[in-house]
Amino acid sequence: MGFGTLFHAAHANQTDNRRTVLTMWYYPDFANLPQPTQATVAYLEQNNQPTAKTIERRQAMLAPLRINYEGDAKPIEQQWTPGEDLK
Repeated sequence: MGFGTLFHAAHANQTDNRRTVLTMWYYPDFANLPQPTQATVAYLEQNNQPTAKTIERRQAMLAPLRINYEGDAKPIEQQWTPGEDLK
């Protein structure tokens, strides 16, 4: 169980709109956690992997946001080596 008000507004949603809560657990020192804790985190994450259905749904949701260029212009030449001014 998490405490969502740490990351989100503490007041109730008073609209008919959904208010999505994203929860992300971060383990900055995972390798140094006790072995039983590492095992527990790994076990819980097994069932948190996206399925083919969720991947397909996610792709459909993101499709309108993807860059789609259909013009004829040539891309600008890229320069990956810094010039003398940046050395």
